[in-house]
Amino acid sequence: MVAGTRRMKAHTRRVLEYDQFLELLAAYTCSAGGGAAVLALRPVGDSTGIDDLTALISAFMTLRRHDVDLPRAHFDCPSEILRRGRPIDAVLAADDFAALSEFLGVAAGVHAFLSDGEPAADQVVAELGEQVHDCPELRQRINRVFDDNHSIRDNASTKLQQIRRSLRNLEARLRRQLETLLGNSDYNNVLQEKFIATRNDRFVVPVRRELKSRLPGIVHDQSNSGRTLFIEPQITVEAGNELATLRLQERDEIHRIFTELSRHLRSQGEALQETANALCRYDLVFAASHWAADYQCGYPQRSKNLRLCNARHPLLQQQFRGNGQEDVLVPLDLTMPDDCNVMAITGSNTGGKTVALKTLGLLALIYQTGLPIPAEPSSQMPIFPQIIADIGDEQSLEQNLSTFSAHVVQIKNLLETARSQRTLALIDELGSGTDPVEGGALGCAILDALAAAAGLTFVTTHLGIIKHHVHRQDAMVNASVQFNLESLQPEYVVQVGRPGASYALVIAERYEMPGDVLESAREMIGSKTVELEDILEKLDSDQRRLSSAAAAADETLDSLRSEREELQGELTRLRKERKRLLHQSQKEAATMVENTRRQMDRMLVQAKTSESRQEIKAVREDVARKEKRLAQSLAETQPRPEEPLRPEDLELGQFVRVETLNDSGCIVDLSDDRSRVTVEVAGKRFDVRSSQIGRCVQPQPSTEPVFNVRPPPPQRTEHELNLIGRTVDEAVAELESFLSRALITGLNEVRIVHGFGTGRLRRGLHDYLRGNQAVQQYRLGELGKDAGGGGVTIVSL
Repeated sequence: MVAGTRRMKAHTRRVLEYDQFLELLAAYTCSAGGGAAVLALRPVGDSTGIDDLTALISAFMTLRRHDVDLPRAHFDCPSEILRRGRPIDAVLAADDFAALSEFLGVAAGVHAFLSDGEPAADQVVAELGEQVHDCPELRQRINRVFDDNHSIRDNASTKLQQIRRSLRNLEARLRRQLETLLGNSDYNNVLQEKFIATRNDRFVVPVRRELKSRLPGIVHDQSNSGRTLFIEPQITVEAGNELATLRLQERDEIHRIFTELSRHLRSQGEALQETANALCRYDLVFAASHWAADYQCGYPQRSKNLRLCNARHPLLQQQFRGNGQEDVLVPLDLTMPDDCNVMAITGSNTGGKTVALKTLGLLALIYQTGLPIPAEPSSQMPIFPQIIADIGDEQSLEQNLSTFSAHVVQIKNLLETARSQRTLALIDELGSGTDPVEGGALGCAILDALAAAAGLTFVTTHLGIIKHHVHRQDAMVNASVQFNLESLQPEYVVQVGRPGASYALVIAERYEMPGDVLESAREMIGSKTVELEDILEKLDSDQRRLSSAAAAADETLDSLRSEREELQGELTRLRKERKRLLHQSQKEAATMVENTRRQMDRMLVQAKTSESRQEIKAVREDVARKEKRLAQSLAETQPRPEEPLRPEDLELGQFVRVETLNDSGCIVDLSDDRSRVTVEVAGKRFDVRSSQIGRCVQPQPSTEPVFNVRPPPPQRTEHELNLIGRTVDEAVAELESFLSRALITGLNEVRIVHGFGTGRLRRGLHDYLRGNQAVQQYRLGELGKDAGGGGVTIVSL
């Protein structure tokens, strides 16, 4: 926060539950330092105190929308360690260095994230990254001393490595001596059990108390019962003393290493403290962007006007979410008209007036902290130098103040502030707590004073005098909360532009208050007041009906739009399917033509080379059978009219449907036997069979195009295919396509170049040619006769 910025009053933060919101936000942090940074946030009265934080959180929200994985900053703040290590002669402990090592690891990860790629492209993010120092030299020094389990490495220094080697050797020697002693049968009765223990860093064995004289040595401990003594045998005392000396040397060497590390740490103290502060800020921004994504928050447009769209009270939303009822939470839509600066919200009890006031006030505090708010980005919010709220029971026993007196004190302070600086004033139940006439008059005067000030004022009230007064003032506007008369339940919707009824008599009547009491009450309040309440009730009822009709119309419109989109999608799918089927038909037709051509060529070759009439007759019969099958297939698959016409019913000039053309036209000619018909369709004449003519319901020509399927024209094919360098699978695939083109273009002989090599390619090609029915014969090229000799194969088709 920028020094010198104006802060909101503590009373306002308390009544608007600002601190509870900060606790909600702090739960999204990953570190105690980040949580403390969140709880230390305060709303300010000018933009200079929040612009940097707003820009940083906005950048993180953008990264989240782009699915960038933000690293979590789990760390313990090192401020206390740095404080203890600041004195010139201070030496930190192993746990301190272990904590610093983990801290620097987190800092390195965050620094790398903020300084590279998409995050670094944003200036405010890059600036935060510059404040995170990973201190590589300090990290290396600590990592040279400690391993991953935070134990001191043997090679932390050359001297330490020598000492520990001596320690291990000496300990091994001592254990061997003690194991030899335990294995000596002379001591079977002396020893309580056969194991080696340590007491006071000395190796000992358990000895029966009554037989301790049998094993000379030093007693270091005894069991709880006193029956067992733990004795260091005399034979190991000297080695034990030597071991103790080595351990003292180890301790001194570790102290020396820690002293050097502490000295280096002090030189990096400022950088480490700046890193700690930056990581706390990073964790704060991480939490704010996470919360914003979780609660669908955004930054409103900064404006002199106030407009909330789909706004939710964050604490109320959290409560509903915890109860699994978030979908029933009614958001707040509230707009202060441009020509007004005072709004009075009226309506029934428990209708949501106070909730609307608290939602507006808390969101203003959140926004002026630099945080996003749970509302649509189309919302608009000004920056208020002061936000003051008078909500709830303010009585004070200590100061001998009643509820009304406490409200008067608060409003007096509010007026003083509002007259000196632009203020957002929020007053709940204006004029209540005293005589309604005097309280209403005082409330009207307070509103006049606030309307003359530069800020915005929102109040709630039940008093009719205030409703009337607001209605007569140009700078003021009434608003109401909707109430359902049928269910007697509030609907929590604020409507700007008219006051709301209190529904006190209606609710009393619904709960069977005696009729004479209700009638007496109506007489007491006067006919004009009753008439006004009736008008307001009727307006509420009409508004609900209009809202219901508008909602039904919107639902119908959405349904029609959805159906139109579905139909459009179905039409697109059908067009794609039709195009696919046409393409498939063309491919199948081309394949049929190619296969038929290949079979006919083979039959012709057989017929030409055959000298037997019997064989020629068999070929002709085969051709006849194929023609018959093709004709039957065409007859079975050709389209038939849904309402066919008999040949004798056909007449010149008659409008008919031609099923094969999928179109309608006019008969212009008939054959003598009426088996053929000439039909003019779209200016063109077609000669078709009469069996393809059907009844046309309406003489309307189709706009659909007619597709004629033709086989692809023959292409020029070379006589030679070079397959050198191909694998067998690749060569066979190319050869198959090459032979198909050769057959279509009528080639009788082709050359396949495969080279010599290992012979594998040649054998694979010959295996394929041997099984291909289109191949009459094949042979290897001959040296001196065929170009390429044995490196080519001559294929006869």
